[in-house]
Amino acid sequence: MDSAKHPLSDKLVMRITNCISSIIKHHPDCKINFYSNTLEDSFRKQLKDQFNNIEFHLVQLEEYLKNSPLENKHEELNALFNVENGVVCYSDLLRLLILYKEGGIYMDCNDSIVLKPLNKFVNAIGWEHQGTLGNAVMIFEKENPFLKVCLERFLSVKNDQWGAHGPQLLTSTYSSLGQLLNYDVPVSYFYPVSWQKCKLLYLENLHSSFREPLINFIENNTYVLSYFGTSQNVNESSISTDSVIGHFLDQALIKEN
Repeated sequence: MDSAKHPLSDKLVMRITNCISSIIKHHPDCKINFYSNTLEDSFRKQLKDQFNNIEFHLVQLEEYLKNSPLENKHEELNALFNVENGVVCYSDLLRLLILYKEGGIYMDCNDSIVLKPLNKFVNAIGWEHQGTLGNAVMIFEKENPFLKVCLERFLSVKNDQWGAHGPQLLTSTYSSLGQLLNYDVPVSYFYPVSWQKCKLLYLENLHSSFREPLINFIENNTYVLSYFGTSQNVNESSISTDSVIGHFLDQALIKEN
């Protein structure tokens, strides 16, 4: 995989910063582990200066594979990573491995903001829409058996389409082993608006008869708002505070005194 350091766009820097700020607002004493081999040193320093409880880790796949169901499977895995959507497959594997080895909360930091504390969730995955589990937010204890089965099945997935080793693998494993989860989280908790309809979150002129009920629904039900900013190619600096996502970004962030 490419390990060269690439400059991040301003909009991606803002998404990551917004996510971390929202996490710390609701979990001020948590430790945030950020995994990347390509993050620029200047952005690492920027985040470290802004947030005391963040630690950066280089991705060392061989270390994570040790004592896992995929130990000694490097050659087969590398073949998966070198096809179309190989980067997505690599990301899907890393989040499963790190959660299995370390436990904790995984979150897509470029597309998510935390709206409520997450303490109540243990061994939890959210439904992204009816019939499909999402992997943008996952909460697991170390060496959870559900994750172990997902890792055991990882190489048996022959489909190289986007999501095959992420949401599709989680969903198929759930169909046979869902009892290993404490929570199969309702759609509204992590994905209140599907990626197909997420443009509604960004509309500045969304009619109040739709905007206000949607805001109320999210406020009452949602813990992590997955807003699919990457797929929408959205620049956060241009988001209107009159939009739904603008409302929640303003609510979620730590305010400076």
